[in-house]
Order: sequence, then C-alpha cells, then structure tokens
Amino acid sequence: MGIRKNSGYSTLLWECEVAGIRYQDLSVIEENLSIGGRVTLTREPDNKFDYFAISVWNMKNKKLGYIPRRENIILARLIDADKTLEAFIVEKDWTSKHLNLKIRIFLSE
Repeated sequence: MGIRKNSGYSTLLWECEVAGIRYQDLSVIEENLSIGGRVTLTREPDNKFDYFAISVWNMKNKKLGYIPRRENIILARLIDADKTLEAFIVEKDWTSKHLNLKIRIFLSE
C-alpha cells in the first residue's frame, strides 16, 4: 500500500478523517490524491475558530481541510515545539457528493 509503518525513524501518532473537506472544491485535484500520497500539516494559531487549528494541504499547495478539532491539541503542541510531523493518505472515497479522506500522522525521529 505504500504507507510507512513504524520503521525506527517514524512513529505513528494518529489516524483521522480530514474535517471540513466538503467546503473545498476538490473536483479538479481529487484525481491527484492517492492512497499513500503525502499531505502537509500547517499550524494556524491565528484561526479565529480554533487556536489549535491544523490545516491539511496536498503537495500542490491546495487546502484539503483540517485535523478535527477534538483531535488536534497534542499534534498542535508537537508542531509548536518544532517536531516534524509527516502525514499520508490511507483511505479515499466518495459518499454522495463529498470526498472523504483519512490520513495517518507520523512523528519523525
């Protein structure tokens, strides 16, 4: 599947669905999102809705959504402490008119 497991230099921290993805126009870039594809995580401490907000971006700099609010505090604190987090797509499917993405987040050691 191409998803990195605990290999001695990365530790699996979390697996979650990307929140807010239904508010993005992904019809054009969806075909470029593949299982095992890397996504980047960006802290948004100035986000007016959630101080611990972490946005999820594809490798072409298109925002996909967010780490769910109920799951982002520890990840945000790790990013704030200059820890390196890597994230990869592990599931991708369409329900009705919405794309669902699940990602795994690793701490690079």
